[in-house]
Amino acid sequence: MIQINFLQDLGLLKTLIFNINDTSIGRPSGLIFLHIIFFLGLNLKINPWFILIIYKYVVIIFTIFSIGLFLKMFFNKLETLSISILSLILFNIFLSSVGVINFYEINAVDLSLQFSPFIFLVFLIYFCIKIEINNPKNKFFFYLFFILSLNSNYVNIILSSLVVFSKFFYTNNFKDLFKKSFFYFSIILVAISLIIQRFSNSFYIREKIWMLDRSYLESLNEILSISFFKYFFYYTLGLEYLFITIICFVLGLIYKKITFNYSSIFYFILIFLAPINIYVTNFLLNLTSSLEVDPQIFIHWKKNYYSDSMFDELNLQWKIFSATRHVVHFNLFAIISYSTLGFWLSKTFKLLYDKR
Repeated sequence: MIQINFLQDLGLLKTLIFNINDTSIGRPSGLIFLHIIFFLGLNLKINPWFILIIYKYVVIIFTIFSIGLFLKMFFNKLETLSISILSLILFNIFLSSVGVINFYEINAVDLSLQFSPFIFLVFLIYFCIKIEINNPKNKFFFYLFFILSLNSNYVNIILSSLVVFSKFFYTNNFKDLFKKSFFYFSIILVAISLIIQRFSNSFYIREKIWMLDRSYLESLNEILSISFFKYFFYYTLGLEYLFITIICFVLGLIYKKITFNYSSIFYFILIFLAPINIYVTNFLLNLTSSLEVDPQIFIHWKKNYYSDSMFDELNLQWKIFSATRHVVHFNLFAIISYSTLGFWLSKTFKLLYDKR
């Protein structure tokens, strides 16, 4: 409700600036769903509590639509109804994994901050493909969602850059990259986003609230000392997400019009989006012990997937720095990772079969 008061007193633009300069939120585009929906609702004299309900469903609808848009990259000839059904299936696997209760515990500000980066990044991935088509609209939307994704949270600066530059590396000869204006413009956008977020007052406010008591090297050493795949499966509950991989693998084999003409490095980046997200997020959170979370808060949904002895071993080995909202965020990105893995496996299987 604090953000509603800001919108009522300051208006939309001043609220965005206020969050960057005078609160610990920062991340200029991270609250865009919250601000726009509440701004429109308040101007239409709708009850704030009813706006909150609308806002939640709008975020969910955009998330499901984003999943469909991502699938459209591979099933570009598939009917809208089929894409919609498949998107709902993947979203329900996500809900089943994180737990509906955990999902609905995320409200207002956190809902926008955790879901906006995923939505903007998926749109960016989609227009990374479309930018190859000589259409000014595609270029406009590519840069729009690149800017929104870069500024939606700190980790998305890295993820967005990896996605964009891995796609550029494929579409152009490496030497030719330096002859392309959009390449330099993309680097400038990344640099500006880094400067805005790193040197904003919001960043210093966060440092004062959660004081850094570990060096970057100490945090990196602790994060890298953890088994990569154990860490990934711990946060994304890979046992359920394997269904996504299996679904996409089977569809990749039986659907003849599936699009596979993406480079290996682009597939690699998409497959590892969730693990990279998990590692970078926990690296940043690990810089301060004040954000350390008792691992027991996950016990009500983790023990369903691990034996007691394995769960106890994980708790002894790791200091958990991710709250429930972060775990939900990780699981969203796992949809991209596991589905891309399925498509890549089906592509590899087809290539091996054709060689025979």
